[in-house]
Amino acid sequence: MSFKNTKQLGFLAALFSAVAWSTTGIFVRFLKDFSALEIIAGRCFIGLIFILLFFLIRQNSLGKKIWKSKQAWGLGTLMACYFMLVVISYQIAPVAEVSILTNTTPLFALIYKRSKGLLISSQEIWGISLGMIGVILVVISGNSSPQFSSGTLHLLGDFMALIAGAAMALYSIIYSNIPMEKKPSSQLASFFTFFVGSAVSLLIVGFSGDVGTIINSLDFNALYFFLALGILATLLPTLCYAYASSILASVTVTSLRLLTPLLAAFLAIIFLDEIPGFLFWPGALILLIGLFLIIKSKT
Repeated sequence: MSFKNTKQLGFLAALFSAVAWSTTGIFVRFLKDFSALEIIAGRCFIGLIFILLFFLIRQNSLGKKIWKSKQAWGLGTLMACYFMLVVISYQIAPVAEVSILTNTTPLFALIYKRSKGLLISSQEIWGISLGMIGVILVVISGNSSPQFSSGTLHLLGDFMALIAGAAMALYSIIYSNIPMEKKPSSQLASFFTFFVGSAVSLLIVGFSGDVGTIINSLDFNALYFFLALGILATLLPTLCYAYASSILASVTVTSLRLLTPLLAAFLAIIFLDEIPGFLFWPGALILLIGLFLIIKSKT
């Protein structure tokens, strides 16, 4: 394959990951009869099956040394917590809001950089300022919308979405600072994410005694949505994003990721009839511009 075709394929992979991730909130809402733990259990278990198949095809073994990797366990646990925060947020707050707030990762990464006493550029200062203004407008928009409850639960969903964005920033920071000889591969980190997420959630669900009720609720539609959430909205975009990151400039890949919240907003309008408040659109635009300035400054 020529260099040009490889670049085009990488661009399409990054674009697909942005589109696929935007469907997460829709599938979570369609699984409204299931708790967050049950959705996490299904999502991670499906991901675990396919990542194990990936290891089997690649003939990679999960030896004792891998299981003793504190770094892999830590990254997997942190990402599993991110999944939990995102699912709960989508259940109690509008899809468009949650999607835009969980994509504030560059904002938190820059806050971390400043807290370490590292210098930040004027472009990054503009980015973080616009990002903060955008977050405020998005939250105000959702809580003033007549379509949704403006109570504590709604604010909690927004807050958890922001914590999810911070968790993703922490994940990236920890991953990038692991010494090369101890750094787990992205596939291994994904394996531990799915393993920890499915094991913990399945244990809790099992001890709660609701397994029979869950099985009775698993009709064809629910199974379809679980598979779509696990494969289309989790596994495939993760693999495509990793592939795109390996051959494209980081600013290109990360900038395309900014399409996710806008696509999620339009999907929520189409499938859930969730119309964002008037302030959402200028707030989202200001926030995305701020995030783009932060991303652009890294190149």
